[in-house]
Amino acid sequence: MVRKCIFICKLVVLVVVFSVTECVGFGLTVWTLLMGYILSCFFVINVDDHDDHDEQPGNAEAPQPPQAPEFQHPNVILDDIRNKDLPQTSGELVVQGIRVVNWITTPGVPGCSVRMNQLTWNELVALAAEPINFMPHVRTSRVALGYLVDLWEGSRLPRRWITWHVNFQLGDHAYGRTTDGIIVLDDITRTPGTTMPPISNIFLTLYARHHGSLDSLRYVAVRDIRNMNTVPLLSEFGFGLHIFEKNSYNYMAIMGTRIGRTVAYIVLAGFPRGSVEVTEIRLYRRMTYHLRFDLSPV
Repeated sequence: MVRKCIFICKLVVLVVVFSVTECVGFGLTVWTLLMGYILSCFFVINVDDHDDHDEQPGNAEAPQPPQAPEFQHPNVILDDIRNKDLPQTSGELVVQGIRVVNWITTPGVPGCSVRMNQLTWNELVALAAEPINFMPHVRTSRVALGYLVDLWEGSRLPRRWITWHVNFQLGDHAYGRTTDGIIVLDDITRTPGTTMPPISNIFLTLYARHHGSLDSLRYVAVRDIRNMNTVPLLSEFGFGLHIFEKNSYNYMAIMGTRIGRTVAYIVLAGFPRGSVEVTEIRLYRRMTYHLRFDLSPV
């Protein structure tokens, strides 16, 4: 095709040159031939460039944009995550969330290093840098409970709580409160390489110490969240109360955050795998962020 175009272009140019030469005379013949040669070169260059760009081998395929991974896990049903308008980090959070949820719901799924809690009360006292500070059965007003009331929508929230402060070396600490059926995490700091036990074991040991069997535990709430792995995701939601159903996209993304994984470890360390699951997550946003994780026997 390229060669045919070149031949036709040169033929047209030669005809033009011949005509001009006959009409004007031999004096312009040299000049006309030179111009014809230049024009023929111009046509050849443009035709070659155009054809070389357009003509591709018959079996060549244009490069395809990378596709988002398809998540296929047992016991987890997700919408198509590629079309969700969330922060760029949410995709990885969903992957991590699916992983820990599968550990919780499906016995035998590999990769889980969380073991059932074996931390005793005496061991916790020995590891603490100072005596554990307890304020048992403190009657707490609705004002003092603050956003916990909003997480429960003001209904049937217990008024008597046990507040506790556990301090360790290097400023590590775990502050929270418990009541029958509820653990609340108020403030946590745990640095790498610390001698502080896992957060999940501390909470479970404190709850069992004051409320008996873990079978009564139904909620884990986290107040005033400032963790930088978690806040960027939560900031995508508006003010007020948000409820995320089990296995929804946002549910999985929150379970994949640092706070969500901490709650997952509480479940994994406190109950046999497959016996208790997180059935709902609530987010309440006002000046800060607050989460509630609902636990239910399977």
